[in-house]
Amino acid sequence: GVSSSSICSDDGNFKPLTENEKNRFSLCSSSLPPTRDCEKDVKPKELLNFAWGIGTATGVRICNKATTPNGVKKQKRKDAGTNIFNSDAKRKQYLSPFQYFSKLKHLQRKDPNEKIDAKTLKDVWERMTEEQRRPSVMGSERWMLRAPYLIGEISTFLSLSKK
Repeated sequence: GVSSSSICSDDGNFKPLTENEKNRFSLCSSSLPPTRDCEKDVKPKELLNFAWGIGTATGVRICNKATTPNGVKKQKRKDAGTNIFNSDAKRKQYLSPFQYFSKLKHLQRKDPNEKIDAKTLKDVWERMTEEQRRPSVMGSERWMLRAPYLIGEISTFLSLSKK
């Protein structure tokens, strides 16, 4: 098959583009007129990508790396490495009383194929009294207390199930 950046070799097989070929592709791409300046249904960059045997996303990536110093670096998420097991903020976000209520409503469906609209759930939640919300609040608190220890419980379970 076609790799993420490839060109057809003499024997008809696809091979990865070399750095020199990527630079030539980028130079060709930068010299093309913008699509808006072309006739209807003429898309120069798509034609260039096709001629080089690469996809649209790969063409964009090659051009970005050529025009950005040191190539394009993937941005690291601010919350990278955090999850409900090791972060209070994530637990508060994902183990809220509303999330517990939503999960409960999905489990209580008579027909498992029935879709529950998120907006409808939110409307029902907002109309509920404090007393009606209490089971969800308590369930959420149980989730919050248990979450940090689930990794250990899962590891123990998996190690016992291998024996």
